[in-house]
Parts: sequence; structure tokens; C-alpha cells
Amino acid sequence: MRDYSLAPTPHNVQTLAPKDMDSRLYREEFIILTLWAAIARIADMPVPAIDAFLWITSAAYEEELPTFGRDLPGFNREDLISFGAKLN
Repeated sequence: MRDYSLAPTPHNVQTLAPKDMDSRLYREEFIILTLWAAIARIADMPVPAIDAFLWITSAAYEEELPTFGRDLPGFNREDLISFGAKLN
């Protein structure tokens, strides 16, 4: 049993999945989620699953994720529409 628990997991051997949350790959995903959340706020669309995930992740990192994400200052609903968004 000890040998089994010390052996590398198969998914990490073949695809080099991140081993901890400090990985660049996770940070990039968190930044993208903060961007989606910012766009949703501008469009007045609730995204409770993304918001909850970002708050939980912020607690794990002990920092507010939007500080290293994107908050789109100066971007508004008209900008979204000009990019092709169909808002009510």
C-alpha cells in the first residue's frame, strides 16, 4: 500500500497536471473567471457559480482575486453591445 501511495498519479505522469494551486495554469484560469464575472456585472447578469468559486478561491489564496484579474474600468453596456452582445 505504501508503494502505491508514493507512486506518481497516472494523470500527472502523462499530462503534467498542476500539483498545487500556485501553478501558472490555475492562476490564468482564475484571471479569466474574474474577467467573465466583470463582463457579467456590466451586463447585469448574475453568475452565482463563478462568484462563489472566486470567493472560495480568494479565501484559499488569502487575497482578493480581482486584484490580479481584470475589472474592466470604463467599460459599459454600450461597449458590450458594440462588440455584438445582445442584452435585454
